[in-house]
Amino acid sequence: MRCSRRSAAVVFAVTLAVLTLFPSTAMAGPTPVSGCRTLGAPGAYALAADIAVVDATCIEITASDVTLDLAGHTLSCAGSGFAGSCQVPEFTSRGVSVAPELTGITLKGPGTITGFDNGVVITGSNAHVNGLTIAGPPCDPIDCPRPVSTGILVLGGSGVGLSANSVRGYLYGLRLFEVRCRGADPICVFNGNTVRDNTHWGILVDESSGYTITRNVVASNGTTAFFEAFHAGGIALGTGGDGSTIVGNTAANNVGWGIGLAPATNGNTIINNTARGNQAGSARSGIGDFEAADLMAFPGSSNTWNKNNRCHTEAGVMPPTVCNPGE
Repeated sequence: MRCSRRSAAVVFAVTLAVLTLFPSTAMAGPTPVSGCRTLGAPGAYALAADIAVVDATCIEITASDVTLDLAGHTLSCAGSGFAGSCQVPEFTSRGVSVAPELTGITLKGPGTITGFDNGVVITGSNAHVNGLTIAGPPCDPIDCPRPVSTGILVLGGSGVGLSANSVRGYLYGLRLFEVRCRGADPICVFNGNTVRDNTHWGILVDESSGYTITRNVVASNGTTAFFEAFHAGGIALGTGGDGSTIVGNTAANNVGWGIGLAPATNGNTIINNTARGNQAGSARSGIGDFEAADLMAFPGSSNTWNKNNRCHTEAGVMPPTVCNPGE
């Protein structure tokens, strides 16, 4: 018995000495990032300080299996754009840019990305974005000259998950373009985001399919000028937006439609949402004039709405029993 105890003690001492001399890389912390750079190798990274740039992209991710933690810090851009920011008519600066054909990308907060032309851009890759605050400069809610800019922009690919982010002060808050998801894919979810005070749409799912948009608060988006010319508001499925589910969201006080569906949107389900106080003047669409409404669908669409949506007004071809006047 003594021999066994002595042997165990020796093994423990040797192991402790080895771990002290050669610490495991698996136990090492994330690589610190203290300036704008390219993250070109897999691994965990964390901002070590606030980073400010002038009219430039800051972080570019070019490798799969990268986690970037903002760790409570701020990426900021100032320059020649709108209200001293980097929001300009051209597609330019990005706070974080994710290259095409990557997998296993995670961007997480807490942390802030502010002033860039586009806060986060993900092109043809799979990623999760969680807990970020993304902000641009505020402007007049009646007539805002803000150029094209997006808080989080997803271009192509087969799915990105966005959860618990706060986005304000862009032309579009959250925007998908040509993203095709398999139905009920767990990565294809917008969940629990707060999207407000953006000039055009809060959430725009454009020529994209297979998403679940749930438990988001989408408020005070749109301006009178944009609604009159192009339509605007809270949550929209653009033409070609098929097979998505919009459930349990709050769309309130947007200038335009609370939740709107463009022509040729099919197989979408809109249930159990609260849409209140969304309003503006009339807008000419090319296929008829429509007043702003809490819920709206153009002719030529085939979708499912249920009576559990809580709203005041409806327009277009949606069932006339979805909103209950005076509710």
